[in-house]
Amino acid sequence: MKIVKIRNLFLKLLPVSLLILLISCGEITAKYDAVGDGKILPGDRVGTVNFSMTRTEIVALMGSPDSIFYGGDSFQLADYPVDAYFYYGYVPISIRFHNENMEEITVFNDYFVMDNGIKTGLTKTDIQSIAGIPDNETAGDNWEYLVNLKIMIEFRDGKSDQINVHK
Repeated sequence: MKIVKIRNLFLKLLPVSLLILLISCGEITAKYDAVGDGKILPGDRVGTVNFSMTRTEIVALMGSPDSIFYGGDSFQLADYPVDAYFYYGYVPISIRFHNENMEEITVFNDYFVMDNGIKTGLTKTDIQSIAGIPDNETAGDNWEYLVNLKIMIEFRDGKSDQINVHK
């Protein structure tokens, strides 16, 4: 008798569970629509965000940023300085501008991947096997591959935590 009740309850809840799962998957997919395929092409683009875009075009594509900051200070969309980072937490991605020119795109998760397989979440050994020895190691556990790859990788807890893609 108890088995039948549990089975019936399971069958009643199953469609609701599947519906919730489908809605969640749709929301996850939709949040990345603004950045397209997530392909990192240094010097060119990250997904649909390319280095030729202006601040105005980025806001039209992605909406108002969650935050605008530079040097520890926060700003509003109406009063940002010449140099500023636009951060979009829903993706997550940060875009650095100088005047209207995009200078750097920073990605914070493994949705974004280079053609050679470099992405966040990899160990230093993984990245070295793909890209070789970095051009420079900076303070704070950062590796620079600026000469050929135009990227800087920041590590946290032994894994790549963010990738800064340069123009």
